[in-house]
Amino acid sequence: MYARETARRKVESVRAEKGLVAAADTVVVCDGRILGKPRDATEARQMLRALGGKRQRVVTGVCVRNADTGRVACGTAAAEVRMKPLSEDEIEKIIRDGRSAGAAGGYAVREDGPDEHARVLSGSISCVVGLPLGLFERLVREVGGEECLRE
Repeated sequence: MYARETARRKVESVRAEKGLVAAADTVVVCDGRILGKPRDATEARQMLRALGGKRQRVVTGVCVRNADTGRVACGTAAAEVRMKPLSEDEIEKIIRDGRSAGAAGGYAVREDGPDEHARVLSGSISCVVGLPLGLFERLVREVGGEECLRE
């Protein structure tokens, strides 16, 4: 998957001799198109218009490398999201509120309560609103980094 391979390239680009290196990448897949982060407000508008009223898949790829051993583990988490049809005013509000900047598909789902524009139907909510921690923990264990998970 695209998101997992992008996370792998990110983690491999970091030069570290010790410790763990982690990277992630999130994309939105809708109608066969992979949408990353919009470059600007114009592209965010285009993405939001294309996603409004549709079901989409949000995929987060995560990759962890143990620099001490060279071991690498990667995986993905996904969720199905349904976005309500969006008016032009709603699209402008999402952009004005800063919810499209740096967010795959041009939108960020709220962490602090119900989102008025999008609803997670199934899958990993944490891959939509942040880092899928269960996947991250499993990958850290796979590369032998359990000590980093202890408090």
